[in-house]
This record gives sequence, structure tokens and C-alpha cells, in this order.
Amino acid sequence: MSSSPPISVKKTKDAIPGRYIVTFKGSVDHDIGVSSVTDRIDSQSNVTHKWGFINGLAGAFTNADLELLRSNPHVASIEEDGHVHTQVPASRNDGTWGLGRISSVFIPPGSDPNALTYTYKYDDSAGAGTDVYIIACLQETDPWIFGQLDTDQISQHTALKVFLLITRPSEISQGRATWGKTFISGMDWVATTAPATGRPSVASMSLAGGRVETVNLAANHLVAAGVTTVVAAANNNDDATKYSPASASDVITVGASDINDAKASFSNFGTPLAIWAPGVNVISTWNNGGRNTLSGTSMATPHVAGVCAYLLGTDPTLTPKEIKKTIRVMALKGVLSSIPPGTTNRLLNNGL
Repeated sequence: MSSSPPISVKKTKDAIPGRYIVTFKGSVDHDIGVSSVTDRIDSQSNVTHKWGFINGLAGAFTNADLELLRSNPHVASIEEDGHVHTQVPASRNDGTWGLGRISSVFIPPGSDPNALTYTYKYDDSAGAGTDVYIIACLQETDPWIFGQLDTDQISQHTALKVFLLITRPSEISQGRATWGKTFISGMDWVATTAPATGRPSVASMSLAGGRVETVNLAANHLVAAGVTTVVAAANNNDDATKYSPASASDVITVGASDINDAKASFSNFGTPLAIWAPGVNVISTWNNGGRNTLSGTSMATPHVAGVCAYLLGTDPTLTPKEIKKTIRVMALKGVLSSIPPGTTNRLLNNGL
């Protein structure tokens, strides 16, 4: 028996009760590792598969045998086995140009940003089971409304359960909203609320101000709480290192591109940017159920938040760091024009 604490069993989406995948430590001979399991399990457990190439096995184990596995000194990891589903691609032909762009390798046919005729391809899991917290400024509500809305607003078609954290824009224009009063408190609320749900979460922040280290600290703490945090780079055509929360190290900072794959003239740039996304002449929902065409890194940010939520829907065990890496790997590289030196040239793509 090992004197070390028992190892944890990693959770899996759609887990099969009583079935587990086990890997052995790299220094352990495969046959010895398998024997250390088969020689100790009772008749109600059984090993169903053995793999030398990953030095592991799979099987059905009772709770008692699972505890033995957790304390087995040869075992490196134990994960729940789970169902595998065919990922069915879906598409719609009523998308905005931005949605068409993030699901295509090439610029989609057509050059009318006001058209709702672009094809948007997406996985039909569509981020189900993922929460997106929008920390933003909207009208039509009192300050500090914490609500719940079934909506497809994030990336238009991701069909997520979205929690809203809202403050009046009039507070900002009249100088009443501050980082401390409004947005740091909002991040604190999400950092406390999201982990308690047990569901994977994304925070989308289409807001910016001058660089404030405490704001960056709060944003990084939100990421540390397990919330993938996506923020706007801001609209000053300036170095994003001068702005918060864009300059926070652990968030996903988003710049804006246009329908011709060029940097938006207003978009900030620089080393903080992780990704670019459509942000010029983007059709969005508006007051009283209407629509409006808007431009800004605030329009680019929800595209990225939606793809993050989609990724978490397919694998809820992904960490914010892994999500950030994944969207950068999936991105189209080098396709954007007018990107300043020292700034990433990666355009958001959902991989379908």
C-alpha cells in the first residue's frame, strides 16, 4: 500500500456508472501494473481492455475495488468511462457575416454586412449545459439585476442558459459607475456563484477602461475560480497593455476585424490580444426586441465567448487555460491584414 493520499477520480461527461479508465505510471511495467489490479479485485469487478501503448486498462469496478485502485502505488490516473456520441454538424442560412466568418476557412461569399443570409456551421451540441455570465452595460433594466435567461444571444445560435449581470449605461455616462462599485463587485459575484453551480462557465466582458491593476487582479481571480473569461481589447486604436481588463494576463482578450479580414480601424492591439473576431457592422439584438448594427471589440467578444462555451459543452473538464490554448490552435493563422507588429494574427474559427 502507498503512504500517499489516494488519487482523485476524474469526472467525465455522460459517465457510465461503475466503469473506469486507469493508466499506470511511466516507470511501471504494463504487465506488472495489470497484475496489481487483477490480482486484487473481487469477482464482481473485471478488466475489459488492456493497452500497452498508453500503459493502461479499462474495466468495471465496485466501489471497494475503486478505493483499492485509488491507493495502488502503480496507478497514475483514474477517469470515469463515458459514452461517445457522434458529433452532428448543423448549419443555418440566416446568420450574420460574423457567424459565417467564424465557421469558414475562407471569407464567405457576399460583402453585405447587413444581410442575414450567411451560412453558419456549428456542432448541434451548441454549448448545452454551459453557463455564460455577461458582465456588461445594457439598457431596459435597473442596476444589479441578477437574472436568468434562455437565449441564443452569445454567438446568436449557441442556445445557452445565460446569467445576466447588468448595470445601466446611464451610470457610466453620468460618472456613477466605477470599477469598484460596479464591475469588480460583478466579477466577485460571478467568481462566487459560478463554481457553486457545478456547471462549466464563461464570463463575457464587453467593457474597458484605463489600466487598473486591481481590475486585472480581479479578472485573473475570476479565471482562477474556473471561469473562462473573455474581454474586449477596447476601441482606442492603441496598445491594449494600457487598458483593463484587456491587459490582465489570464483572460482571453479579443480584437475586432472587419468583413474583409482587416483589423478594425478602432481596435486596440498588442501583446495582450489572444484572438481576433468579427466586430464591424455586426447585427445584434436591441431594445424592445429590435435589432441594431454595431461596431466595436464589444461585438467581437461575444463571438469568442460563444465558441468557448461550445468547447466547454463538448468537454466540461477543460480549464480556462486549456480553452484559451484551444481557440488559438483552432484559429486561422495569418489571414488578417493591417495587424501591427508584435500582435497575434489569429482569427477565431469554430473548427467546422
